[in-house]
Amino acid sequence: MQPSAADSGVDDLLDKQEIIACIKEMGSFESGFENNYEKIIDYACKSVEASILPTQFDNATELIFLAAAKAYYAICVYEEADLGFASFTAGDITVSGMASKSERAKEIYKMAVQGASAYLKDDGFAFKGV
Repeated sequence: MQPSAADSGVDDLLDKQEIIACIKEMGSFESGFENNYEKIIDYACKSVEASILPTQFDNATELIFLAAAKAYYAICVYEEADLGFASFTAGDITVSGMASKSERAKEIYKMAVQGASAYLKDDGFAFKGV
């Protein structure tokens, strides 16, 4: 019997090493980058786990990708904020920061949410009448 989101911890649901490998590929990171972003990666894993429908899914690729995309987006936003600028110009030279990287990461995250939608709870509001 496969574990379900309702009765297991994140380590049983999502393979963290697969998520780290996916983030590494998205951001062209070097080995060991995950040590700098451990809390962000853990948060992404736990938030995806909390959103999973209570069904059996066997470590779905879509959920791995969703957790990785969520963590990657957060890492890009963090790095962009840490950089302190999006771009500046000095004469004829323009230096751009990571604004475009975080925008691409946001698009990847949106795509991942759509791809994993079959596995996720719908927490939307619906007014059905009085």
